[in-house]
Amino acid sequence: ELHWADDIDLALLDFSSQMLTRESICVVGSYRSRGVLPGSALEKFLGNIVRLEGFESFPIEGLDDQLMTELVTNSSHGTRTAEETSKLVAQAAGNPLFGRELARGHQSDERLPDGVVDAIRHRLSHLDASQRNLLEMASVFGDSFRVEELAVATNDERENVSAAIRNPDVASLLDEHRSSPGTYRFSHDLIREALVQGLSSGDRASNHACVRNALVQLYGEHDRRYLTAIAVHGRAAGHHVEPEQLKANLLRAGDHAMSSFAFVEAAGHYDYVSQLMEHEDDSFEKAEIRRKLGTAMLESISMDQQQGWDYIDDAVRMFLRLDHPSNAVAAASFPVVLGGVDGVVDTIELALPAAEYGSPEHGWLLARYIATLVDLGRSVEADTVFSQALEIAGELDDDELRARILVHGAQSDYRANNPVACAEKGLEAIDLAIASGDSLTIVRVLDFCIEALCADTRTAAAISLLERVRPILEKSPDPRARTVAMDPTVLIALYTGDWATISKVSNEAPQVGWMPNRLKWFYALEMMRLGKSDDSLFKELDPLFSKWRSDGYQIAIEIATTWMQIQPSKVLLAKCKEILKGIANQSRPTTEGEVKRAAMQIVVDLAEGEPANDNDIEVLTNSPGFNIPRSPVPRDRVLSLVANAEDNYALARDLTIRSIEFCRKAGFRPALAWSLFDLMSLALKAPGAVSLEEAEVAAKECETLCVELEQPALLRLVRTTLRQLKSPDHKIREDGLSERELEVLRLIAEGKSNPEIASELFISRHTVVRHVTNIYSKIGSSSRAEASAYAISSGVTDS
Repeated sequence: ELHWADDIDLALLDFSSQMLTRESICVVGSYRSRGVLPGSALEKFLGNIVRLEGFESFPIEGLDDQLMTELVTNSSHGTRTAEETSKLVAQAAGNPLFGRELARGHQSDERLPDGVVDAIRHRLSHLDASQRNLLEMASVFGDSFRVEELAVATNDERENVSAAIRNPDVASLLDEHRSSPGTYRFSHDLIREALVQGLSSGDRASNHACVRNALVQLYGEHDRRYLTAIAVHGRAAGHHVEPEQLKANLLRAGDHAMSSFAFVEAAGHYDYVSQLMEHEDDSFEKAEIRRKLGTAMLESISMDQQQGWDYIDDAVRMFLRLDHPSNAVAAASFPVVLGGVDGVVDTIELALPAAEYGSPEHGWLLARYIATLVDLGRSVEADTVFSQALEIAGELDDDELRARILVHGAQSDYRANNPVACAEKGLEAIDLAIASGDSLTIVRVLDFCIEALCADTRTAAAISLLERVRPILEKSPDPRARTVAMDPTVLIALYTGDWATISKVSNEAPQVGWMPNRLKWFYALEMMRLGKSDDSLFKELDPLFSKWRSDGYQIAIEIATTWMQIQPSKVLLAKCKEILKGIANQSRPTTEGEVKRAAMQIVVDLAEGEPANDNDIEVLTNSPGFNIPRSPVPRDRVLSLVANAEDNYALARDLTIRSIEFCRKAGFRPALAWSLFDLMSLALKAPGAVSLEEAEVAAKECETLCVELEQPALLRLVRTTLRQLKSPDHKIREDGLSERELEVLRLIAEGKSNPEIASELFISRHTVVRHVTNIYSKIGSSSRAEASAYAISSGVTDS
């Protein structure tokens, strides 16, 4: 290890290397390139040996992500999830020693593993006390620091600090930014973490205070570039910073983060201020901080929405107690529609009397009130409030207010599962937003409007709408606007089978730090259509299924309706039941949510061989939408499964044909292929309901779609079913037994009990009893022995 060698060691090696070239001896020396300083003994030695015969140099880089992933996986014996492994790979940054030791460390322990600390301690062993103190101060700066900042923090001259950094022992631990001379960072972030971890809590707080004061001294307290850093170091400094100073720093940093759309960061700053003021009396400042904290949490989807609204409610009540009605109204008018959050309507109704009737503030608050009333099932009141709010916007000639009212009206219509009304209001709101360049309104309503258009079979209009709004969204400074078009783009592609577009979005998504859940939906369906699915797939989808408030419903519904026709899965059923259990905990499901729940419950019941619940059937039958909300699954396809299970083949045929017509009109090609296959399956099960000619026509169209959409799993089913349909053995039985009843009769003839039949056919015992009763009635038998004899005599079985 040449970087540890002193002058005498290097001189000896330099001398002996002249003779080693004539011997069968190989000497390997390693060194850190950043440790080779100009004029050093190591630089002179390397300059000499490069001229020797037989000398070769091999630059060694860190492991790439693929190799590091393999190392971490092997070192942790496969006990970590893909997400945990990816985090460790990033943390190791190519260093195999760090990667191995991190993988071996305890998953729940935030401190660095002993193996990593020992390796770094060895790297620091040559430092004297002053060098170590300098690096310990540098370590609390964070990602990087400037020489002058470190000098002020350590109360030393810049020249002294610069000279200390150039010392070989210190320089080997640091990298200078090429684009910013005088700015340094640690060569590996784990070195910095180890130094911070080695400080006592008191020393760490003191160092943070020194860094905070250095930044204030150099740049002042109002430089936007350093607001966050000053606030973060102030928080870490604890009692070393005056509370009022710290509060001011945190508020400036929070306001800056909000203006930069960094909502989680802003919430962190506001929350700390809120804690500092927890025991103070009510004041305007305290109420305003609660409002800001609640707003930041609600703007960030990843944070607790209920807690965010609780802070808003607290602020509204405090403003009213302090006689600041206009501030209370503004706080209660928060524009985002909040699903599954309690207390919103109470807060709005508390603030409404404080609003001046007919004022812009009154209109904004009424707009916010609309969707809240729908959530509580008060749709008639919501319609009245919608009309009242539009009247105010008209009297004020305020297009911005009108657009916001239409946004909430569209969202309410979507929750009421009325896609036609939703699309009408959403399109008008977007037209107003395009005219004024208001990207925020588009962000609020685009997803609802796109889905409503697709549900109303106007998929082409949805695609056209995306192209219209894209230029405005791309120019917006709001990062949400620049990515909001991705989700509906994937949605439309999923519905229409445009896999190339999904791949394009998938490649772009990591570059913007955003990955729509629907991409995971696509990956699950891709495995299924390619016939590569197994139960391990659902382990990867666990986090997604857990999001039953949003994407969990529709993803599980489509996967379930697809999967159950390829291979029954108890694992999938268990996941679906988890979602249903989560849905049951909702106190006030919307109409949209109730339709999705009913569809899910029916799919689960039928998969388990249980009869569908009459109430669930009624919910789907009365749904004004043609598809299960937020999915390409036709409502009539789910209802046809019910009719099929009840042996009502005439109704099953009508519903399946309606499902096919809907998919064809909407351009939902993958769902169309499955509905066509349903018609073929019905022809096989009940030839009297669907003729062979109809089945062959459906098969031809379905085969074409399977080839175009790369659906080999479905294609195999189609061809197998078609062969069975054309088989001489396939004919309309005079006894009227369905295919399922024939299966049950064969198993009865084999001597299987009802529980054994249920297990083999993946249906419930209750369903077996129903089938046995139907069989007895159709063939005129009263016992299993008579049924077995009939099975043999009628050719159902050979034995």
